[in-house]
Amino acid sequence: MATLKFKKRTKAEFMQDIINQYLEEKGEVGIDMHKVADWAIQNNLWKPSPTNIRQQCARELSRAARDEYYEDPQGRRVRKKHPVRSSQGVLWADIELAPPEHMKMSLQQRRGYIVCDCVQLKIDLDSYNDNNKHRRKYPKKSFEKYAKSAGACFTATAFMSERCNIRFYLSIPLCYK
Repeated sequence: MATLKFKKRTKAEFMQDIINQYLEEKGEVGIDMHKVADWAIQNNLWKPSPTNIRQQCARELSRAARDEYYEDPQGRRVRKKHPVRSSQGVLWADIELAPPEHMKMSLQQRRGYIVCDCVQLKIDLDSYNDNNKHRRKYPKKSFEKYAKSAGACFTATAFMSERCNIRFYLSIPLCYK
C-alpha cells in the first residue's frame, strides 16, 4: 500500500491559499483584505486560534516600541527603541542607553532587511516589465529618480542572503546627493 506524504504548509501558505481562492471566486484584480477576511470567515476557511496572551502582548509591545520616535538635539526624528534578533529572541534597547554593540547589530540587521526589500523590488519590477499582459514597462530611471529625491545612499556590493533566498550582484550608485 502506498503511503501519501504531505508537505507541511506554513500559516502564510494557508493564508495565501485563502487569498487565491477568493480571487478565483470573485474575479477581482484589486482586493481589500477586509473583504477577503469577511469572505473567509463566512465560508469557514479561517477561524481564530486560541490566542497566547503573552505572545499577543509581546507583539503589541514590540509594535509600540518600533513606532516610538523622539527629536534628537539636531532636530531629527529618530526611532527610540532598537531590536536585536538572536537565537534567544529579540532584545530591545533605548537608543540613548544602548551599548555600542547592540546598536551595531540592530543597525546591521535593519540594513540587511532593507537590502532584501530593494533586491525583491528589482526582481518584481523586472518580472512585471518582462511579463505583464498590458505590455507596460516601468523604466528603472523612475525608481532611481525617487531614490535621488529621497537622498538615498547605497553601496555597490556582491551580496548573497540566506534570509532573502536570493543570490545576486547588487550594483547601485554609491550616493545620490
